[in-house]
Amino acid sequence: YHASEIDSIPFENGIYVVFEMGETYGTYDRIVRIGTHTSPNRLKRRLKDHFIKENKDDSIFRKNIGIAMLNKAKDPYLPIWKLNTSRPENAHFVAPDKQSDIERRVSAYLCQNTDFSVFCVNDSVQRLRLEEAIISTLNHAPDFKSSTSWLGNSSTEEEILNSGMWLKQGLDAPPLTTDELRFVRDRVGDFSNAISLNMHR
Repeated sequence: YHASEIDSIPFENGIYVVFEMGETYGTYDRIVRIGTHTSPNRLKRRLKDHFIKENKDDSIFRKNIGIAMLNKAKDPYLPIWKLNTSRPENAHFVAPDKQSDIERRVSAYLCQNTDFSVFCVNDSVQRLRLEEAIISTLNHAPDFKSSTSWLGNSSTEEEILNSGMWLKQGLDAPPLTTDELRFVRDRVGDFSNAISLNMHR
């Protein structure tokens, strides 16, 4: 899927898996983010928070891409971008035109460089468990590495630099069990094959 296709997703609860142009893992496209939602029936809305709605305070994914962009450019606005600028005490730091420009650049980057897969998981506890399990399994694969040109290499966030994913949570959770991998594979075979590679090494 691409951002313009979010409304065509045929279910309301699930996990999304983001791929980024130029990033590979063996012969597969490399996963750069795993995510889900806690409230019921919110999958599409969460995806819109990331890919369409231009407000990084509602999307840590957008915020982290902006951090890497600004740090790469040595832009002095970086400390302000890192703030939660939706809080009243931080609002006076914001340069509205600058903020809007960065949001547009983040949107353009996502549109031009990413796509995503989704699979249905209706149970919220299971969604959250599978999210962290996939993240951890990939993070602990010794050959799961970013390319040298990956934007995330310009992040200031240690977890992103070390994991090669736009993620800071779930990196050291218990990895996927064989049964959990089988569940994922039954729903989407393509990227689960890439995950299973490092479970059997």
